[in-house]
Amino acid sequence: MLPSDASQSEQYGPVSVELSCDFPGTEILLIDGQQQLITRNIQQIKIDVLPGIYTARVRIGNSLRDKHIVVRPDKPYSEVLDPPPISSAIPLNVSTKSHEYHQSAVSNAATTAAETVLHADGNSGIFVVLREWTPDGKRVLFRTDRDGPTSLWWQPVDGSAPAERLTPPDSPPVLEGIVTPDGKTLVYRVDRPAPALRDILAIPLTGERTPVPVLATEFDELSPRVSPDGKWMAYVSTESGRDEVYVRPFPSGGGRTLVSTDGGREPLWSRDGKRVFFRRDEIIFAATVTLGSEAVVTRRDTAAAGSYSTTRFHPQYDVAPDGRLLVLERFQPVMSATIVLNWGAALAARLGPVR
Repeated sequence: MLPSDASQSEQYGPVSVELSCDFPGTEILLIDGQQQLITRNIQQIKIDVLPGIYTARVRIGNSLRDKHIVVRPDKPYSEVLDPPPISSAIPLNVSTKSHEYHQSAVSNAATTAAETVLHADGNSGIFVVLREWTPDGKRVLFRTDRDGPTSLWWQPVDGSAPAERLTPPDSPPVLEGIVTPDGKTLVYRVDRPAPALRDILAIPLTGERTPVPVLATEFDELSPRVSPDGKWMAYVSTESGRDEVYVRPFPSGGGRTLVSTDGGREPLWSRDGKRVFFRRDEIIFAATVTLGSEAVVTRRDTAAAGSYSTTRFHPQYDVAPDGRLLVLERFQPVMSATIVLNWGAALAARLGPVR
C-alpha cells in the first residue's frame, strides 16, 4: 500500500515523473499530499520525486483541472494530461501570469486557433516566436525561420489561407515587427552586421512591398510601436550611450522627444494614445504625453513594479484596453536541498579500508 504523502515514503528512492499537456500555453503544477507546490512549468514537467499520491494540476487562465496521480516505487510515471475546460476571457490585471499573457484582449479559443493555423502546414518543428495580433484581430504576425533567415510572416486566424511571408527573402534577419493601427504598414526591426547594427524599416502591406528605412543610424534602434492614431512612433535608441525611449512623428520623421530618464526599454502605447509605457529595471513607468506639433512629456508615474520577465528586444508585457497592465511572471525554479548525516562515515564505508 502506498503512503498518502510522499513525506512518509522515505524508505523508497526517488522515481522519475514526466507530465505534459499538448495545449499551447498550459501551465502544469505538481502538488504533494500536504498541498505544497513541488514544481511547475509550461506544458511539461520532468522531476524525480518520492513514491506517493500527488495532484497534477493543469491550468489555463482561470480554468483548472486536477488529477490525482499515484507514483509507485517500482517504475517511472509518465502521462499526457488533458487541458482544463476553456473559459471565454481572462481577467486583465497586474497579476496576470505567463500562461495568460499571450491571450490579452482575446479569448482562449482564438489563441488556440492561432496556434493551430501556425502549424497547420506540418511545420510544427519550425521556430515560431514573437506572435502579434494584427489590429483587426484577423491575423497573427509571427517571426520564423521556416524558409531561410529569420523573417516575419502572417496568417489568418481562421486558417482560411496559408501563412504568407511579408519581409523580403534577401532581408537581413528580422527580429520583431508590428502592424500599424490602420493595418496598411508593417514596421519592423532588422539586425545587421556591425557597425550598422539594428535598424527600423517599414514596408507597405498592399501593392509593391518595397522596404523603406524609418530609422537607420550608427546607433541601435529597436522596439518600434506606432501610436493608435498612426502619427507617432515610440522606439528605443542607444544614441545617448544607453537604451532610452523616444517618440517621433511617423512616418515622416522629424524631431524626437525623450520619454524615459536614466534608461528605458520595451515601449508600449496606451489605447487612447495619451501615455507611453516603458520599463527600467523592475519598474514599469507610464509617461503622459501631449501630442501636437511636437510630443511633450508632462509627467512620469510608476505603473507597476516587480520581478517580472523582461528583455531588451521586445515588450514582455501588454496594456489592456482599460489601461491596466498584463505582465509576464518571471519563472522561479523550485530549489531543494539534501542533508546527509554522518557523511564521513558513509564515505569511508564506500571507499573501504585505506591500503
